[in-house]
Amino acid sequence: MGEPMEVDDVTVSSSSSLPTSCPEHESCEINDAEESVWKNFMIAAADLLNFVVVQKYTKSRQQEEDVQEALESLHKAMRRGSYRAAYNIGIIHEKQNRKYTAHRYFKLATRAGHPMAAYNCAGHAFKKGKTEKGFKLLRYALKSGVHEAKAALKAAEEFFMSSG
Repeated sequence: MGEPMEVDDVTVSSSSSLPTSCPEHESCEINDAEESVWKNFMIAAADLLNFVVVQKYTKSRQQEEDVQEALESLHKAMRRGSYRAAYNIGIIHEKQNRKYTAHRYFKLATRAGHPMAAYNCAGHAFKKGKTEKGFKLLRYALKSGVHEAKAALKAAEEFFMSSG
C-alpha cells in the first residue's frame, strides 16, 4: 500500500467500523493484534470485491444498469477499506464526463496513497493554480511507479520554467 497523502480539503476518517467483539460471541474481546489482522483481512476482501467488479464492468456492455451495479459494488468495497475502489469509482465518473465527481474520488484514493490517483489529481492541481501541489503529486506518482508521470513532470517543469 502507498503512504497517505494530503490532497486539498478532503477529510478521510481513519477510524474503522470494525467490531470490537467477536461476531459470534459478545464476550470475546478482540485484541490489537487480532484487530490488525481482521482489518487487513477486510481490506483484502474489499480489494478482491473491487477486482471482481472491475473485471465484470470491463467485460460488460457498460449500459446504465451495468454502471449503476458497478458503482454500488465499488462503493461497498470502498466503505470496507479499498482505496482502489475509490480510484475506480473516479474512473467510471471520468468516463461519463463527470469530472468534478471523478476528482472527488481521485482525492480520496490519493489520500490513501494510490499513485495513479495522485497522477490524476496533479492535473487538477495545476489547473487550479496549485503548482507546488501538482509537482508534489507528480513526484509521488513517479516515485511509486506511474511511468506516465515522468513525461508529465518534464512537461510541467518546462511549462512553468518558461512562463515564470
